[in-house]
Amino acid sequence: MKLILTDLDARKAFDIFNLMKYYKYDINAYSSSSRIELKILELIYGQKIDMLDKSNLSYSFRFASDDIDTKYIYFPIEEDTTLKFYDFIQESKISNFYYTLPPRDSFDCVRDKSKFSAYCSKNSFPIPLEYQYDDILKLGELPCNLIIKPKFGSGSLGIKFIDTFDVFLDYKELDFSRYIIQERLDNSKDIEGAFFLFDKGKLVSYYGHKRIRTYPRNGGVTVYSKCEINRELRKLGSKLLEGLNWSGIAMVEFLFDTKSGSYKIIEVNPRAWGSIMLSEFSNSNILKNYIKISLGDMTIASEVNENRYIRWIFPWDVISYIKSRGDIKNFWSLDKDNTCYINFTYSTYYRSTFFLLYNIFDYKKIKKLFKKVF
Repeated sequence: MKLILTDLDARKAFDIFNLMKYYKYDINAYSSSSRIELKILELIYGQKIDMLDKSNLSYSFRFASDDIDTKYIYFPIEEDTTLKFYDFIQESKISNFYYTLPPRDSFDCVRDKSKFSAYCSKNSFPIPLEYQYDDILKLGELPCNLIIKPKFGSGSLGIKFIDTFDVFLDYKELDFSRYIIQERLDNSKDIEGAFFLFDKGKLVSYYGHKRIRTYPRNGGVTVYSKCEINRELRKLGSKLLEGLNWSGIAMVEFLFDTKSGSYKIIEVNPRAWGSIMLSEFSNSNILKNYIKISLGDMTIASEVNENRYIRWIFPWDVISYIKSRGDIKNFWSLDKDNTCYINFTYSTYYRSTFFLLYNIFDYKKIKKLFKKVF
């Protein structure tokens, strides 16, 4: 049995690779980077990294048809690759690929924020109110503070915050067929993640985390979080995913709405999340059970340890420390027994250092870093 891990240039893929190596799984590794970057990645990971042609996965995975005695397990790291994998499985009909993925229409539904909003409204799931561009123009004023999001995409890329009608008019040239307009909840820092593994509409594993620090402080990426079992979010997220007949992993993002005094669903990510290392460190066994479900094996019972933390210490937590002029209590207290560290835990110092250098000198990542810092 071998794991298929793609997009090895991605930061979260580095943690997943290290976890799987820690569990002593054999890995076939891929990246769509340039040939020079592939060589650098091979030095970082200490094994061969094959070129991933996302336009032709049949060519990239051609070895499988010649090696029918080996079971290959696909793990969803990036959405665009997984979309291509759906097509590959349908077209190739190769029998020795194993995976746990939701029905294609459910996957497409949560990816498209407009479709997902409509699905939630139809089924009475709590979400931020949605508005139409023309209706706001006719109104001549903002109904509330707004947020404009691309229908497809993750993270903060392309998101626009609207606090005045004049600012709203500044975006009149935007193609609103590619965006969704929603109310902007006034509690952007209290985002909570709920992380699930499902098998044909049935819950297998769950854990959550509550943010302690983010960068930037309001609505930024998580740099320090604590594992938490929030039964309300577990119940609400499970009901949502059951209705989609979900299989595989999913991150459901919630935000507490202070006006209504209740949680609202912000989005669902149908692939690996940035803090996925905490799933194993807290003993939720999401990664192990994903493999077992894919192979049709019995899953492992999970007893989640809520006294577990995750930190993204470099670069974001360090930048927070510098910008706060050292005003972060117990910043240098490194509790290795109860805290896992993104890009460090489960890795070696050599691989971690080399991967950080690779990210620092990557033009696209430098550009992203400077944009967030300045």
